[in-house]
Amino acid sequence: MFQPPHHAYTDLLLSSVPEMDPDWLSELLEQRGVDNIGDAAVDKM
Repeated sequence: MFQPPHHAYTDLLLSSVPEMDPDWLSELLEQRGVDNIGDAAVDKM
């Protein structure tokens, strides 16, 4: 299934799966200037 030749629809399906980024949350918090997610949650209460 993962090796050509395969149907064009298979290419679309495989390309639609997002890549995993284990650091996405850390990077987002860093961009927003949040050092500790717990502090950010308490501020919203």
